[in-house]
Amino acid sequence: MDITRLIINFSGLAIFLITIYLYPMIRAQISEKHWKMLQDIVAVAVYAAEQLGATKAIEDKLEYALEAVGSQLQKYKITFDRETIRAAIEAAVKENFPGTQKSKKIGIMP
Repeated sequence: MDITRLIINFSGLAIFLITIYLYPMIRAQISEKHWKMLQDIVAVAVYAAEQLGATKAIEDKLEYALEAVGSQLQKYKITFDRETIRAAIEAAVKENFPGTQKSKKIGIMP
């Protein structure tokens, strides 16, 4: 039996297995890592927006938080659409300020 043929077949099988099993697993871990990073960045941005909004240094807390999160994600070359970022901000407001109305705190609701 020719060893070259065996190596070619084995290589093809290895590439197939990597594509089917390993790549999706690595991709899921990267996505999970990016989601965690988004949540951490959002938490900081929400607190900053609250503090700046309380001192009247900014007018629109939501817009400030969206811009702050967007610039930090861009710095790390991570992309999320604006609606996902907005949803993460709303979740952070609800989690960190449960006894307040969202519209008074971050300006998310009209």
